[in-house]
Amino acid sequence: LTLALSLALLAACSSEQPQPAPPAEPVEAATQAPEFELPPATSQEPVAVSGDAIAVGSSIGADMAVDARKQRYTTGDTIYVSIPTGEFDPGSQAKVYWTFEDGTTEKEETQDIPAGAEHLHFELSAEDGLRAGDYNVQVDVSGQPVGIVDFSVE
Repeated sequence: LTLALSLALLAACSSEQPQPAPPAEPVEAATQAPEFELPPATSQEPVAVSGDAIAVGSSIGADMAVDARKQRYTTGDTIYVSIPTGEFDPGSQAKVYWTFEDGTTEKEETQDIPAGAEHLHFELSAEDGLRAGDYNVQVDVSGQPVGIVDFSVE
């Protein structure tokens, strides 16, 4: 009899089906991420430069303009870059960047454009660390590119 009662109880327990979970409550709409205010986009418009806006050479004349243009130099040379100043206001800042082939800036210099000057010039020499390789020189006036020239030093 005990065995019969145990079997009946076991049969009754195993016939019960598990009840399904109650339906979940509706999920609220996902919380929106906080809004961030982006800074205004900066203008990256192309700048047109003239092919003769700057000159690179091995000497300058009395008017401070490069008068012996070259593209190849030796480590013992002094390299000059000049810009005509006529279209710029006196006191405007001109900045030159002499850049080596690996992207390092060899020399950076700023000068104010003097009143009455026809040209403004900058120079790079062995004293500045001139070494063999490919370079470019870029001149900006008032933060705007004026010109860029490539040259080599052997």
